[in-house]
Amino acid sequence: MAQIMQDVRSNYEKLAVKNAQDLKQWHENQIADVQVEVSQNTEALQGAQMERGDLSRQIQTLEIELASQQSLRASLEDTLRNTEQRNNMEMEKYNNLLIRLEEELTHLRANIQNQTQEYETLLSMKMKLEAEIGTYRSLLDGGDFK
Repeated sequence: MAQIMQDVRSNYEKLAVKNAQDLKQWHENQIADVQVEVSQNTEALQGAQMERGDLSRQIQTLEIELASQQSLRASLEDTLRNTEQRNNMEMEKYNNLLIRLEEELTHLRANIQNQTQEYETLLSMKMKLEAEIGTYRSLLDGGDFK
């Protein structure tokens, strides 16, 4: 019986050693798997952090560009507003000048019409006077009066 006990004990010890080795191997495999996973996750994290940094810089660059474009837009709108005001003032000035010139042209046309009428009246009177002078001259010269 002692031999059986010895055999059982020996088998049990072998089984315990094998179980301990298997458990140790399983733990080592688990640790290796976790280390690989940690390494992969660390690389992924570093990649994500680098990408985040790049995106952060891109956002910052775009924000600066946006601010610059907004400033340029405001400046251009101000320039446009000033130009429109100047153009409106110029248009008003030219419209006033045009109105004044049209009034002057109307006045000049009226004067020309009056002078034309006076000229025609004077021309008619001149022709009548010349005819009358011609008649008197022919009478004075002894010509026939018809």
